[in-house]
Amino acid sequence: MNRAVALLSRHRAALFYGVAGLAMFVFANLRSPLPNEDGVLYLMLAERISEGGLAAGFDLFDRPLYSGMIAVIHGITGLGFVASAHVLNASCVLGMVAAFLLLCRTLYDDASVVPWAAALLLAHPKINNYFAFVIRDLGYWCLLLTALVFFLRFVSAGGRHRLAGWAVCVLLAAAFKPEALAFGAVLPLALLWRGRWRALRDAAFAWSLILLPLGAAALLLGTRAGALAPPARELPQLPGDLLAAIPRAFSEAAARYAQGVLDPYSHDVAGLSLAGGLLTILVFKLLNTLGPAQVLLVASGRRLGGILPAEPLRPAFFLALGCGTLMAGLFVAYRQFLDTRYVMVPALLLLALAARALQGVARQCLRVEGTRRLVAIAAIPAVLLLDWGLGLDRSKPHMLACIEWMRATLAPGTHLFTNDKQLAAASGLHWEWDEVRDVNLVFAEGRAPFGADTVWAIRLREGQENLAQALARESARLVPITQFTGEKGDRIVLLRPLPDAVQP
Repeated sequence: MNRAVALLSRHRAALFYGVAGLAMFVFANLRSPLPNEDGVLYLMLAERISEGGLAAGFDLFDRPLYSGMIAVIHGITGLGFVASAHVLNASCVLGMVAAFLLLCRTLYDDASVVPWAAALLLAHPKINNYFAFVIRDLGYWCLLLTALVFFLRFVSAGGRHRLAGWAVCVLLAAAFKPEALAFGAVLPLALLWRGRWRALRDAAFAWSLILLPLGAAALLLGTRAGALAPPARELPQLPGDLLAAIPRAFSEAAARYAQGVLDPYSHDVAGLSLAGGLLTILVFKLLNTLGPAQVLLVASGRRLGGILPAEPLRPAFFLALGCGTLMAGLFVAYRQFLDTRYVMVPALLLLALAARALQGVARQCLRVEGTRRLVAIAAIPAVLLLDWGLGLDRSKPHMLACIEWMRATLAPGTHLFTNDKQLAAASGLHWEWDEVRDVNLVFAEGRAPFGADTVWAIRLREGQENLAQALARESARLVPITQFTGEKGDRIVLLRPLPDAVQP
């Protein structure tokens, strides 16, 4: 009887966390209804795949699985592509919430940490911001966290079926983002910590579960190379190309840095100076993504003790944390910028430590007597809510107003020439991907459209002097219609070609 009650209670808790996750997902999408810029590409790929199959997706992008899944949902349910993406993302969010809570429970072998982990995850503003994005990362995070749970449970309880589950999740995560394979290469090293022959055998078995399917896939791609689009044919050589491209890109960036910033006498330390700056970016972005409240929690938990995972699980956990941080470091060395998404994996792992620390802080608060206890307990949700509110993305009312105006005023067949993917996708008008993606090149080559059914919607932001100058050069052939102004000088200018400038 007690066992049945415990099982029912656990199912109710799982249902509660799932409903809470979906509620935060709905809130994020109601607050940010515009498709993100990457999402525009994924939705367009989904439309192409639904019409021409997966090969049509490979013509534009070498990893179209995410868009292919959107297309499948669209084909099965009849929903629009945006709604299909929401269905897929909601499933990924549910999986991500479940995987994170299971991760925290596994790390500490303690179910009592789960409510604190749920509070931190669902109140994390940057994660909630991404709930409204059409991106591969949600599926990637979900599968990668699930893979880590399988691996940790193998470490603690054994069972080759858990290693098989780990490998399947890693390979599926790699279909979303190939860097998941780095975790497949690194995590089995944690098994060698045990220093026994069986540990070496388990590690070899784990690597074989990753390498054999990859080898079979590479062989299949090789035999069908002539029938595949170039991005698909180049998949097997992608890791080698990236390993060669990263140091080359860093060297080129160091040369530009030396030429544009440093005194000639300091050129010999340009690489070292750039590396220090990029490392600063990496550390700042990781801490900023984790959040100030969460950083303080980890720091206080480290002082109080008890936030480290169970002893046998520490090698795997810290290898995963190090691998995620290294992948972000390689990216910043390659591209010299770092988006929040690229540090989310190590941030999620640190968030697990923060959940244990929050549990410890709450227990400390309960030991305080009288009014101080009430103040201390009330401070915890207050800080989390404040951090959540301050970290949410700001709305863009001027963009929403512009889209509403275009939908109400312009005929559906109007050709929209714009430099903003979000405006283009949400307008409901006809637009060309190449024009939106390479608007500066379109201006430079004199290919800007001046058709009778064309309307320009150019979004001008701070630092886009070249675009503003190109628009000014064409102003004699355009008549302003209206404009919408946002914060920090962000404005959207709508124009129409003058009758004399219209080209047949």
